[in-house]
Order: sequence, then structure tokens, then C-alpha cells
Amino acid sequence: MPTVRVVAETSVPPERVLAAAHDFSERREKVFPAVSSTKRLDVHELGETSADVTEGTRAGPIVNWERWPL
Repeated sequence: MPTVRVVAETSVPPERVLAAAHDFSERREKVFPAVSSTKRLDVHELGETSADVTEGTRAGPIVNWERWPL
């Protein structure tokens, strides 16, 4: 499985960034505007420190699907 590493600078504390990344509730589409709808969000397994999620993001007429085991 490929590994994706994301590096970004922000003034937001690391705990808040990680909390947002692990938030798969209805708030997700507000936190991440690219998530057009939680209808395209399938949480397969959610633990305290891990998640297995399939998420669809609209790109024009196409929906890109990603599955992320965190």
C-alpha cells in the first residue's frame, strides 16, 4: 500500500490538526471543504487511535475515491 506524507506549516496546534483529521462526524464536510458530502464517507472501522475510511471527493463530474487506514 502506498504511503502519503503531508507536510504543511500552520499556527494551529498539532493536537487540533490531528483531531480534525480523525473527525469523521457530520462536521467533516465543514472542516474539509473538499469533502462535498458525508454521503460519500464510509467509516469501516474507528478506534481511539486508528480509522479505516473510504472517502469520495468530487472533482468536476468525477468522484475520486480514497481509502485511508489511519
